[in-house]
Amino acid sequence: MVANAGIHGAHVSLLDSSDEVFDKFINVNLKGVLYCYRAAAVQMIKQGRGGRIIGASSGSGLRGNSHFGKPSVTGRSHGDYELARAGAGGYCASKFGVRAITQTAALEWGQYGITVNSYAPGFINTPMIAEAGGGKDGENYLPLMQINGIKRIGAAEEVAAAVGFLASDGASYVTGQTIAVNGGNVLT
Repeated sequence: MVANAGIHGAHVSLLDSSDEVFDKFINVNLKGVLYCYRAAAVQMIKQGRGGRIIGASSGSGLRGNSHFGKPSVTGRSHGDYELARAGAGGYCASKFGVRAITQTAALEWGQYGITVNSYAPGFINTPMIAEAGGGKDGENYLPLMQINGIKRIGAAEEVAAAVGFLASDGASYVTGQTIAVNGGNVLT
């Protein structure tokens, strides 16, 4: 079972973020994954055959994140883009939380033959990236791509391949892990 649904939205500082915005990230990105995990685990335990549970985290769940594309005010920049790691607290908290429940579920449900892992995509060419200001094919984020090892935006098929591995028998001894699919933008 793959819990892939999630939202990305306006990033504002923790001081400026409303409870409603913060709660929306937690409710969709974290609680949504938790509810899917629980439902899948109940069914897998009942069937007695084990299984694979996989959740969507994010590169922002590996470290804090910023308003990508904002002019630099910290002096730590690449071109005209800020590389500071602040400004997306609700989103980051929800994606860090996915990693935490993934690890906890892996420990609790391993005895039933269930592996639980997550994946953390970076900049992937999806409609969500376009809506977040990345433009068509992520062209607005191309300067940021110069800081990852691969020097390009990722493809959805590359994320699917990582998820496919986690769902396969080849990953039967992999549990409680988060696989980063980000071209080397965030190293773990």
